Amino acid sequence: MSAILMVFVVLAVLIGVLLSAAALAKRRVRAGFARRGRLVDVGGFHLYLREAGDRNSRPTVIFDAGAGGSSPHWAGILPEIAQDAHVIAYDRAGLGWSESSPNPRTAEVMADELHALLEAAGIPAPYVMVGHSLGGRVSTTYAHRYPGEVAGMVLVDAGHQDQFFRFPPEIREISARMFRAMPVGLFRWVGRRGLLALRPSLVPVEKGMTPEAVVEFRAAQATNTAMAVTIEESTSIMVTAPEQITSVGNIPLVVLSHGIPFVYDKLPDAVNQAYESVWQELQSELTALSPQGKRIVAEKSGHNIMLDQPELVIAAIRDVLTAVRQQHEVPEAIV
Repeated sequence: MSAILMVFVVLAVLIGVLLSAAALAKRRVRAGFARRGRLVDVGGFHLYLREAGDRNSRPTVIFDAGAGGSSPHWAGILPEIAQDAHVIAYDRAGLGWSESSPNPRTAEVMADELHALLEAAGIPAPYVMVGHSLGGRVSTTYAHRYPGEVAGMVLVDAGHQDQFFRFPPEIREISARMFRAMPVGLFRWVGRRGLLALRPSLVPVEKGMTPEAVVEFRAAQATNTAMAVTIEESTSIMVTAPEQITSVGNIPLVVLSHGIPFVYDKLPDAVNQAYESVWQELQSELTALSPQGKRIVAEKSGHNIMLDQPELVIAAIRDVLTAVRQQHEVPEAIV
């Protein structure tokens, strides 16, 4: 056997051993982690949701995380709201514990998949939607497509339908270049084979997540295609013409906006200031989606307000719940 052939044989054996070890690690991580929710068939694939609180309570609060996030990002808020209401935190397709979807990752598709999940899980309207960043974009799209089901809303530094078309050109170019450079196919291959399950601690986490949420988030991210799906979600929203949403109805609405500006280190101050100005302008437009819209600036928070100042999010949700129950005479619990 030639030296070159020997090298290829050794490499093939090593790769086989690595992939076998990764597959075992993936099964062990997923089987060993005590998931607190359930997988629901939404037509060919399953989405994960976690419930807490009194299932007879109305309205139900629906939590939707930002790009790359999942249900553990609400761990510091969900138990508090569950004292007052029935709550649902779910993972969009391909994120967290949810299976991948064959459908494109547009806000409209994701809203329809959420609708299918709530129907299949037997979670009746009305809902109070709580969405962070991209999850906020999904929430407003849901209210636009299913207006009779949404009774209130809390948007947490939420995305706007037109944001990528109104950001400064320098910001748009940086975002497009970054996503073009990312090897989506490689990320999907790594995720499907569970290579990160060999070392879940390599999965980055957001500052402010509870220790238990960090463990769960890393366990899920290390065993799915989340890296690829996150890129697909973000890219789709950048290039897809959105549905124009001018109203979510006359419902209680609180818009929480960050107080600590975004900063791109390699861009001039003038560009960063223009970027921040557009973002805050978009937040004002989100507030105007309802005559009852109210805006609060989280002075001590960056983009992840639910992690930086969870008390503000908790208070906003409770305010909306109170307003919904008063306006619709909905009892806290239906027996």
